[in-house]
Amino acid sequence: MKQTHSLLKRQLKRYFGGQNFMPKEWQGFIEAVNNAYWQSDNDRNMLERSLELSSQELLQANSELRAIFQAFPDLFFRLDNEGTILDCKGGITTDLYIPLENLLGKRFHGVPFKELGNKFLEAIHQVRETKSIVSIEYSMKIQEQENFYEMRLLPLLEDQIIAIIRNITERKRAEEELRETEERFRRLVELSPDMILVHSEGKIVLINRAGTKLLGAANPEQIVGQSLMDFVHPGHRETVKERIRQIQEGRELPLMEQKILRLDGTEVDVESAEIRFSYRGKPVVQVVARDITERKRMQGELLRVQKLESIGILAGGIAHDFNNILTAILGIISLAKMYANPEDKICKKLTEAEKASVRAKDLTQQLLTFSKGGQPIVKTAPVTKLLKDTTS
Repeated sequence: MKQTHSLLKRQLKRYFGGQNFMPKEWQGFIEAVNNAYWQSDNDRNMLERSLELSSQELLQANSELRAIFQAFPDLFFRLDNEGTILDCKGGITTDLYIPLENLLGKRFHGVPFKELGNKFLEAIHQVRETKSIVSIEYSMKIQEQENFYEMRLLPLLEDQIIAIIRNITERKRAEEELRETEERFRRLVELSPDMILVHSEGKIVLINRAGTKLLGAANPEQIVGQSLMDFVHPGHRETVKERIRQIQEGRELPLMEQKILRLDGTEVDVESAEIRFSYRGKPVVQVVARDITERKRMQGELLRVQKLESIGILAGGIAHDFNNILTAILGIISLAKMYANPEDKICKKLTEAEKASVRAKDLTQQLLTFSKGGQPIVKTAPVTKLLKDTTS
């Protein structure tokens, strides 16, 4: 038989005076009892080891969970059904503006300022009645600084509530800065003298005041939603499509001169540029276009003036050369008349040639005046004299 268990020894000694005085017919029964005692000890030892391991694991898990909660930037409050604070974990030190030991046992809605307390109490009642998550936002002034918070209340078993409070001050400030930036951008776009429109997948999604006027619309609603190509001149559509494709690939392109169409079909000369960016989460292309109709007109006027100047320079050169030739002709005629008889027919012909040369010299003087940018001199003359000079 296995070694007698200590408990069994005490029992045998008590009732039989020891194991040696035990009746032989009880030997099998006593052996079974002895084995049961040893088996019970083994089972108890295994159970104790399991409980010890479970306790250690539970303590470790609780320690890790506590460390996790403490690492969170959020505040965690565990409340009972009436809003009494049972526990508090985590959070930024500055957010817990009241020491933890002064919070436990107090009503959650009685801790903050009065106006917030009513808001908290209403949220607790809502969680208790609906058994659902309730979210609220609020602000508090801590150390002379306005802080913003978001609180979520979650129902738990045993009529308890978890309150998770997150400091959203930085997010609020970022949202405010973004709002101000968007407002500045919107005002810049609206006050721009150039047309600014944004299109996505070929559809116009935004246009400013100058663009609305340039395209001949009374309000932006007449433009937004329409196809961009409806306002591009047919002769430039393929070029514009290719530019859009290149812009979407990230390439930077130079300015482009093109013609666009107004709502009434009239053409307008513009100088445009495109950039790619994200608008409301979608990739879009922004077009900035400037009306250059007046500039084109001025360029045409300048070209015409330049042509006139070129003609004037040419005319001046011809006039100078021709004037030199006429001077020589007039000199020769004057010499010829000195040797001719005034009564001869040849003298009359020389006089006519002299008059024609003088008229030609007046014409060269007009060319010289034109080449210098001066205005022609206008004089009155009798018609009969002009007719006589022409027919003689």
